[in-house]
Amino acid sequence: MEINYISNRNDEIINKFIDDFSVNHKPIEVSFRELLPEIKNIDRYTHLIHTYPAKLLVHIPYFFLNNSVFSKEGDTVLDPFNGSGTVLLESIIAKRNAFGADANPLARLITEVKISKIDTNKIDSIILIESETNFYIKSTAALKIINHFDGLWNLFKISWILPTSFRDLFYNYIAKNRYKWFGKKESCMIPTQRIKSKFIE
Repeated sequence: MEINYISNRNDEIINKFIDDFSVNHKPIEVSFRELLPEIKNIDRYTHLIHTYPAKLLVHIPYFFLNNSVFSKEGDTVLDPFNGSGTVLLESIIAKRNAFGADANPLARLITEVKISKIDTNKIDSIILIESETNFYIKSTAALKIINHFDGLWNLFKISWILPTSFRDLFYNYIAKNRYKWFGKKESCMIPTQRIKSKFIE
């Protein structure tokens, strides 16, 4: 959905809530999941990078930030109990200036990681994601993948005894020279039927 459409729609909803409350003076029950059908998956951006108790529903800051009634682009948003950074991340996505605080050092760490921008052009590593909370890079990712192979690949498993920093030096050397040694293709291989049979649909 286009941002202007979402903002205009949310403006209408908010103004209707305000009008209804000014007449009835009664609390309005709201299901944000039903109100915002465009958010089908809460795994937006980096929201699920780490588990955290009692996480704020993504839909709530999304709704209150994507309108022109309460907040506009360039406004400043402060979350004094930012938890895992749900409000801060949605604020940044909605082009607001975001500030937060939390007494919990884990919350601060998760938030910092969640909202930090990464220059993907500077990343020269494979990333193995095993679950919502477990991911591995460089030599550790490569070795975890090799663990599933048989034959001569088993020889590489002895590398686990080496310190990660040492393994990563070797990994970086291979990564730096891989195109020189193995060449580079301009297009992806079309898998054969035999290779296709190994994929889970």
